[in-house]
Amino acid sequence: MEHFVSIIVSNRDLEEHLVESILNSASVGLLEDETLYEMFETDDKEQVLRVQLHRQLSEQESDDFAETLADKLFEMGYDEFDIEVSTDEESLPFDIVEDLHVFMKNDAMFYRRVYFPTMTKIADAIKSKKNINFAKTVQPMIDRAVDIYTKRFDLPASTKEMFKDEDRANLVARIKEEEMENIQQGEY
Repeated sequence: MEHFVSIIVSNRDLEEHLVESILNSASVGLLEDETLYEMFETDDKEQVLRVQLHRQLSEQESDDFAETLADKLFEMGYDEFDIEVSTDEESLPFDIVEDLHVFMKNDAMFYRRVYFPTMTKIADAIKSKKNINFAKTVQPMIDRAVDIYTKRFDLPASTKEMFKDEDRANLVARIKEEEMENIQQGEY
């Protein structure tokens, strides 16, 4: 199953009627005509119920779904369990933030039209001894990069949600660390 929700318990057997509870707990992602599921035991003797979803959930949808399902499981007397919902992040075999940074510096059109002018603006402000908020100045560049990157590589729109505030802050810090040295050496 490409997209799924799994309930994993180790201290008791799972019952098939949990499929019905999963269906009642979610308003998104489940198959409408039929519900495919499987029950199995792991090598560690954990019981797993995995129900197929008809689409990939965003991280927020996944969190909301897991919370609602957990409440339902507690009501049913399950007290020790794990819930796993497949998310977009699990489907990418690379660090998307690092890849975005490489894209920003190596895509000739983006570099020429967006990256270089942004760095030149920062360099000019520094040379003129003007106060400049580096993060605020590069944020539009990063937003533009995310838009172009997702379109260029035909990534789903939900990919943009993978660029969390923390990731963006780390990217800003990385760019600042690299480019401040270049600015001081007169490259911009």
